[in-house]
Amino acid sequence: MPISEIRYEKEEVITRLNNLVERGLQVIQDMYEIPENEHKISSWFDTTQKELQNSFSNDEIAKSFLLHSQIISVPQRRRDIKKESVQSIEKSVKFIESLIEDILNGLHSKKINNTFDQPTAILIIKRILANFHLHLKTMYQDDIHGSAKIKIEDLNRIQIGNEYDVQRILYSLIKPLFPEARLEVTVDAGYRPVRYDIFIDEYDLAIEVKCTRSNMTERNLTEELGSDSFHYKVEHLFLFIYDDKRIITNADAFKRSFTREKGSHDKNIDTYIVQPIIL
Repeated sequence: MPISEIRYEKEEVITRLNNLVERGLQVIQDMYEIPENEHKISSWFDTTQKELQNSFSNDEIAKSFLLHSQIISVPQRRRDIKKESVQSIEKSVKFIESLIEDILNGLHSKKINNTFDQPTAILIIKRILANFHLHLKTMYQDDIHGSAKIKIEDLNRIQIGNEYDVQRILYSLIKPLFPEARLEVTVDAGYRPVRYDIFIDEYDLAIEVKCTRSNMTERNLTEELGSDSFHYKVEHLFLFIYDDKRIITNADAFKRSFTREKGSHDKNIDTYIVQPIIL
């Protein structure tokens, strides 16, 4: 069973537990002064158990508390009841103090969920692809601060020459958000293996990167993308075309021709065209 996690902020839970410790110690003192205050014992145990159930993600802590606080037998003589009751509270207080120490050491801290659900992951990828040109403009073309060590001359030396350059830049934007993303992953697609340029297995998505060349025609590009669209066995396929040579005559129509929705097809396909950003 997973470790119980605190439901609230660490400081708040520790404050609540410290209050229980103080009240438990006060009950012990009251028992020595007025042994007839036995009702305070059961009240403290009930309050403590409810607080533990409320402060943690499951009942394991509350159950452990009860095991530590059980009185094996209840003798008839008043002095034995007092002794057993005090010992039970002392054990319970030590249990809570140990629990506080564990919380301070991070044992029961709430786990931070750093993952996205699939719709969110798809949306993030779409935003990155749709705004790729803004990254190029901001990183390589906008004015540079006078105190910066990177100079415009340095940036001007960076040129996109082929799809591997585009792939590298795009991957650098995706990797910080999706550390599990991988480059050039080869998978078995049936009669022949296929290679995904960028693959995120957790979300069953792949990105195919194209960079147009001077010797490439729009028909060549269409045939390559058609083959990729057919053979890629993922739920979500993104076609990203960096049309450096502007061979696509009608970008909107081109995108529509490759856009597919799962249901009528075996996968979702989204197409993005950057036309052109020249570095």
